[in-house]
Amino acid sequence: MQQNPVSAPSRTSGTGARPPASVPPEKIDLWYRLFGTTDPKLMVRWKRYHNQNPWVARKFLEIARELKADGFGECSAWLIINQIRWLDARRTKGDTFKISNDYVAIYARMAIYMYPDEFEGFFTIKRMKEERGVWNDTLSEPG
Repeated sequence: MQQNPVSAPSRTSGTGARPPASVPPEKIDLWYRLFGTTDPKLMVRWKRYHNQNPWVARKFLEIARELKADGFGECSAWLIINQIRWLDARRTKGDTFKISNDYVAIYARMAIYMYPDEFEGFFTIKRMKEERGVWNDTLSEPG
């Protein structure tokens, strides 16, 4: 299984998102590795978007599972998001864009967080824009 190149941030660094209270103790290290350096404002925006459009996460997971079943050993979250944008006629609520580019990496991280045995190594996790310094500005089962 491919190792994730993003190292876990320090829990005491004072930067990045904080895990919601719903994160179980056995998943806290995974949460910090996937989301710990993500801009908290981005996480809030994504959570609001996700609550208004839970079908996007369901569709993301559905397509990822189909690709795995078809023999894909790894996949780009961009491929899945763009397939949703292109093929799904449903409109999203809340944002100007159907699915903001800012959320693509969060969907891959969401899949790994929720189903690590299934998706760890399937998506390549890179540092997000705000983690790279390009711009600085609670997770639940998709319902």
